[in-house]
Amino acid sequence: MIQFFDFHKNYYTGIKGVYFRRILKKIIKIGDLSSKRVLDFGCGRGELKKLLPSVVGYDILPDLSDVADWRSVKFDTVVANEVFYLFSKKELEIFLDELYKCNPKAELIVGISRQSILNNIAKYLGDVKDAYAGTKLSPSEELAVLKDRMNVIDKKTVWFMCNIYLLRFKHL
Repeated sequence: MIQFFDFHKNYYTGIKGVYFRRILKKIIKIGDLSSKRVLDFGCGRGELKKLLPSVVGYDILPDLSDVADWRSVKFDTVVANEVFYLFSKKELEIFLDELYKCNPKAELIVGISRQSILNNIAKYLGDVKDAYAGTKLSPSEELAVLKDRMNVIDKKTVWFMCNIYLLRFKHL
C-alpha cells in the first residue's frame, strides 16, 4: 500500500479543483463518454462518476471502489487519470495485458501529468506538495509502455500541464 499519498483528500477545491475539473471535461470530450460504460481505474473520490451516468469506480482503496475486482466490470472505456505514474513498467504491462484479455476492443483514456517546471510551480501554489510522490514511471516512460501495445487515436492538453490520450489496442 502506498503510504505517502492521501487518496481520501479532496483535490477538487480551489485552484487545483479548477485544473482537475478541466481535465475531467477533456477526458469526457475526447472519449465521447456520455453514452459509454466507463471503468474509472484509480477513481479516488469518484469525481468522474458525479459527471457521467455509467461509471463504475475502482481504486486501490476498497472503501473508494464500487467493485472489489475491476475485471468483473463490463466496460467500453477505461479512464486512468494520473494513475500509471505509480506503476512500475512491469505492473503497467501486466495491467494492459489483463485489460486486453477482458476487452480487446476497449478504449483507454489516460491523463499523464507532464511533471514539468510548470507542474512543480502549480503544486506549490495549490498546496499539493506531495503531488507525484512515489513516481515510478516518468511521463515519457509511461507513454512508451502504452504505445508498445496501443495506438494513440487522439491527444488533448490541459494548460501545458497534462496530456490526455485516447488509445486503442494494436491487436498484436
